[in-house]
Amino acid sequence: MGQTPMVESGTVAAIEGQAEVSRAGTWTPLALGDRLSAGDRIRTRRPGRLRLVFEDDTVLIVGDDTEISVAAALFDPGAPGLRSIFGLVRGKLRALVSDAYAKRGAKFEIETVTATVGVRGTEFVIVYDPVAEVTDAVGVNGTTEVHSVLDRVGQAVFVTDHELTQVYRGSYPTPLRKLDETTFRQYLDGLEFIGGGEDESATIGDLILSGGTVEQSESADNAFTREMFHQGLQALMRRQRPSCTSSASSARATRCF
Repeated sequence: MGQTPMVESGTVAAIEGQAEVSRAGTWTPLALGDRLSAGDRIRTRRPGRLRLVFEDDTVLIVGDDTEISVAAALFDPGAPGLRSIFGLVRGKLRALVSDAYAKRGAKFEIETVTATVGVRGTEFVIVYDPVAEVTDAVGVNGTTEVHSVLDRVGQAVFVTDHELTQVYRGSYPTPLRKLDETTFRQYLDGLEFIGGGEDESATIGDLILSGGTVEQSESADNAFTREMFHQGLQALMRRQRPSCTSSASSARATRCF
């Protein structure tokens, strides 16, 4: 008898500025430690950034003025039906996708009005401009498969490190373009590792559970690296959800018990 997939949950592991979640049509503020599930819509203000961590170890960095939806999220490590689908309504995000999606039958996609971006254990940036109706997909590490919504199976472009493809409404992905370092860094701007000092990813779970105060960083200078995200994330995701309150004396500090 096969195992029944679990509904995958995510956690708000770091937050800067303002962000909200919509459930049943009602928008409410997000806080550090809040849990997310399929059907949720998340948006950030300006300024506003999020680091979201999911139980499969996938990490999403959500930039300013961005809206995403969790369309489907099923995670059962013992079954082949691993499946996560997110929608990007506007703005930009950076995804560090779990190696679990390298398994046969696993599926991870981010969809926009013009494109679908699918991966199997990789890191990429996706930007959607609803005014120009264009999706930009930029490779950071590994290989990212990009399709137009006109053909979700064929006409694929495979994006690797420092490469860009664009998908305009009613068109197929453009030929790959190699980005110079300056342009590449512009795509990463605002999508750096957030959550405090360089060791934050290794300690945030302990801070949440111990009642420590997590200062939401004013700086975006910390490097975004694969090692930073993996350290301590599994421990965070498997621990009990905290109860968080904001300090009246500091609007940028969150205390969790």
